[in-house]
Amino acid sequence: MSFTTSIGLSRGQMVVAIAGATGNLGSSICPIFLTTPFKVFFSRVVVITRNADTERAVYLASLGAEVHRVPAGFQNGLSSKEALRTALRSVDVLINVLGHTAESERFAGELVDAALDSDVAVYFPSEFGVDHHLNDFSTYDHGDWVYKREYDDRCRNLVSQRRKNMKIIALYVGLFMEQAILSLVEQPISVTPVGFDNKHKIYTSVGSPTQNFTLTSKEDIGRALIAISIRAMSPSEDIPDHLRIAGDTVSFEDVRDTVKRHTGVDVDLRSEDLGHYRSQLKERWERGDPQRPSAYIRAIMGESKLNFSESNDNELINPDQRIWKWKTLDEYVRDHKDDILKAER
Repeated sequence: MSFTTSIGLSRGQMVVAIAGATGNLGSSICPIFLTTPFKVFFSRVVVITRNADTERAVYLASLGAEVHRVPAGFQNGLSSKEALRTALRSVDVLINVLGHTAESERFAGELVDAALDSDVAVYFPSEFGVDHHLNDFSTYDHGDWVYKREYDDRCRNLVSQRRKNMKIIALYVGLFMEQAILSLVEQPISVTPVGFDNKHKIYTSVGSPTQNFTLTSKEDIGRALIAISIRAMSPSEDIPDHLRIAGDTVSFEDVRDTVKRHTGVDVDLRSEDLGHYRSQLKERWERGDPQRPSAYIRAIMGESKLNFSESNDNELINPDQRIWKWKTLDEYVRDHKDDILKAER
């Protein structure tokens, strides 16, 4: 079935639920489901949140979302398991954009159980970053990615054991475009976790600054999730279990040149030795002092394992960019040049 036909048949027929819809990624993708031109494909958009009274939850409700409060554990006579079963009633597609904490990991376990109980057809676990199956950190891989692989295995095993037909799709997007270059502009420190220091005009790569890495805007992630959901709900479609998208693929040199073109600012480009950097990661892990995922991501960038330019599913999801145009780094810097200049003060 063609993508155009899939779109036509899906209009107004799907119910989607988004767990973590008021969080970092969720608050950016959820409005895409609720506004023109994509809202016509969903009869209901269910928001699953701990607190239905937050500003973000109220805003999503104003756009037409059906907000469900799911407590942590058991509160006021309501358990999270009971609340999840209610929230997921008649849901076709479940998107998990929860962050990674001990509490969210426990909740994610309840989420997949409730999804199976509710006969959800398509489940997107909380990935939306690096394709950690490419990692080569041997005994010192970051715990977040170890957990993600174990969770993915558990979910797929549960589907098999319970003889359900729920499709599980892991989506890898590279770095969030909005956070790679300017993620900490509003905070006391100016350098982003992956090496872009706008205040001091220094960009530091691990490995060669010519190595490419993939950036995808959060809104494009939302659009991709919609397009994938439409295809996955079609009985004639065979969607892979693991997908990659690439909004734009650039190098540290490209970022420097793009910033210069739009702001006139000269950035000093530096690099760290990749082998030495990896050795330091391993030594700190062995001392019981593991680094944040972003420290590992810098090594992954240097190894070109975050370069999805030649191995992605863009054409499956958005053929010839006929559904939407992927946001580019050039467009992002052009639109946020004032923020970059503000970070330099």
